Amino acid sequence: MTQITLMVSDLSGLEIPGAKVTVVGTTKTFKTKASGKIDIDLVDGNHKLRVEAFGKEVEDTYAVPGGPYDVKFEINPEIRLSGVYPQDPENRFIQGEIINAVLDFTGKDKRDFEVEWSLKTTSSSKSSKSSPKLIIVGGKANSDYIAIDSTSLDGQLTLSAKVTDKTNTGESLTTFVDFSVRGDPQAAIVNALVAGRQVAGGVQSIASNGVTVDMERSRRSVDPTLVMFEAILETTNSLSFNNYKAFMDYVLCNDDEALKKLDRREQERITGGKTEKYEYLRDNKRYLPFTDTDSYRLLKIATEAFLIVNCGIPLKGFVDDDLYEQLLDKYNAEDGSGKSPKEFWKQHQLLNVDQDDYIFPYLSVIYNKLPDVPVKRKIFSEESFNPHEAERCYGIIMEKLYYPCMIELIWNYWIEEGMAVQTINSISRRFQNVRGPQDRDPLANVETDPLRPLNNLLWGYVQDEQHRLSVLRRAYEYDHHYGLSLEGDAVPALRTADSRSRFLEAFHQMLQQASYFYKQDDDTTMVADGFALLNALRDLHMILSEGAHNQYGDLPTTARIEMMMEQWLMSRPEFRELLPTRTMVAYPEPWMDRVDAMKRIQGWTDTSITHFRFLAIYGEQILLSVRFTNWSEIDDADLAAVWARFFRNQVKGYVHAYRAVTGVDLSAETTTSQQQELFTTRPSVLLQRRLQNGNSKPALTPGAKAPQGFRQRRPARRTATTD
Repeated sequence: MTQITLMVSDLSGLEIPGAKVTVVGTTKTFKTKASGKIDIDLVDGNHKLRVEAFGKEVEDTYAVPGGPYDVKFEINPEIRLSGVYPQDPENRFIQGEIINAVLDFTGKDKRDFEVEWSLKTTSSSKSSKSSPKLIIVGGKANSDYIAIDSTSLDGQLTLSAKVTDKTNTGESLTTFVDFSVRGDPQAAIVNALVAGRQVAGGVQSIASNGVTVDMERSRRSVDPTLVMFEAILETTNSLSFNNYKAFMDYVLCNDDEALKKLDRREQERITGGKTEKYEYLRDNKRYLPFTDTDSYRLLKIATEAFLIVNCGIPLKGFVDDDLYEQLLDKYNAEDGSGKSPKEFWKQHQLLNVDQDDYIFPYLSVIYNKLPDVPVKRKIFSEESFNPHEAERCYGIIMEKLYYPCMIELIWNYWIEEGMAVQTINSISRRFQNVRGPQDRDPLANVETDPLRPLNNLLWGYVQDEQHRLSVLRRAYEYDHHYGLSLEGDAVPALRTADSRSRFLEAFHQMLQQASYFYKQDDDTTMVADGFALLNALRDLHMILSEGAHNQYGDLPTTARIEMMMEQWLMSRPEFRELLPTRTMVAYPEPWMDRVDAMKRIQGWTDTSITHFRFLAIYGEQILLSVRFTNWSEIDDADLAAVWARFFRNQVKGYVHAYRAVTGVDLSAETTTSQQQELFTTRPSVLLQRRLQNGNSKPALTPGAKAPQGFRQRRPARRTATTD
């Protein structure tokens, strides 16, 4: 029996304590000590030893007696230092600089390691009698990056980083770097300019003839909830009218060219799941009790298939390390959870359900409130009756839990306020030879010939009116979800049982706080406060969740299907001849110019449907992100800050479009009671008021009078001159 001493280190010679040593073919396992060494008693002969450290494995055969017994791993940790000036090869810094220290090593993912930083002086330091204080002003003490305040440092120092593998027990190694700090009176000006901003990587260079300062936004600490925001955006974008039209052209008209204009992922959805769903509904499920309506039936089936496949996209495809890293870089954030996306999202994966996917954090909380309720795949089984499965009629529907439809009724509200529904209703009335409210019908010459498809499609649309949602049902649900109303002769005074009367104030308050945050966040000399925005998001989330009952599960999808069909009908090329549209206006979707043309013909508002479309799209994306994020349990303002950065285009776009439509700027401060009243006035009232006061005039407060125009003042001046 011979005792050998095995030494485990990295390529640079740093010892690795806690490495696992196994004698292959036996049950003998050992752990290296703090020195990276371990004594092992072995019989004479050849022995195969396996050493594991930091996710790597080295296996080799050793002769006993013999030696040396050394195992080296390719870890190579290195500390890189940087400050105000370009990197000094000798790591010399000026007192008062912020010193950025980054631990770089080629082992495993940095999230698998925990780092312990420490600072000590060398014998030549002026302050060697007392240990220097490590003041961390950026990063985290246990992460691979810290920013050190060198104001109280002087002389020669050594920065050490003890790296421990969190995925195993005890594996660690310590690396260090030497640097020096000296005082420099001329550096005071530079330090005053960049104090507190170097942490964000702000200062890039200092020229010989002056100071060049380049600052960036502060980095925010978030968790993999961030990938959910990307899933919401992609889902809502997949429901765009252009995708819908391409699918309709493909399944109804066999137009392969329409698919080539879409991205690869959307092409796969259309040729795969959407087409299969369409054929299933067409052959087995949907029928109409009217004659000569087959073409309209196919239109209705195809629209339903498009929405079913697109509105609920699995989260599993977005829980990805690469995507998470891209989003962190894009929105100037860093991971604060210490977990990979898959590890983090495991808490939203139901272990007792046969489904390999994740659920949204908000729905995860709701599911945990119902621990005694089982999860079932469908409302009713379509298979043969089994008396032993009768209790399965009660349970949580799996599809609603895992794949909720990513749509909001606010999309329908703004499309309806934009007069799109009124446009198709006017066309429908004229198709039935019903004159409008004017003495002379402006649509008297709108005639569709029976030789082209639009005629038969309109016939089916008119016949199916009894199966569509009425404007009154939508109005009641707008009030239930958002406390919003419609104004007009077709909508009588509502007697609602439950109204979200605080929604509008909470929603506009959140948009206002987001606008304030953007002003602060754009100023790189300060760290924007996200707590006011976080509180606004909490309030809005609670109000939205209160309205998620009764018809919430089905009416929004039904309303979306119906309005998408109406948009597709209006996009038909036959309408170019029926309505005087403006060819040179670049509308993003082909149905929109028909709506604006109808507004001009009927004398309605002159605000373009483009603004209402942006309100619909951006409003839906914003509210979905607020609804399905569990803001009630989030107390970290950094996530609210990153949310604001992520949805900046949507918030800014919504605020601008709301100003164009109603005349109210949601980003402005409300300093007077009149401004606050406008801030909380329902948009339908503001639209009605603008229509009455003149299309181009801004919304006025109640009781205020419009200023006299030039033509009104001229007679007054003439009268004064005559006197």
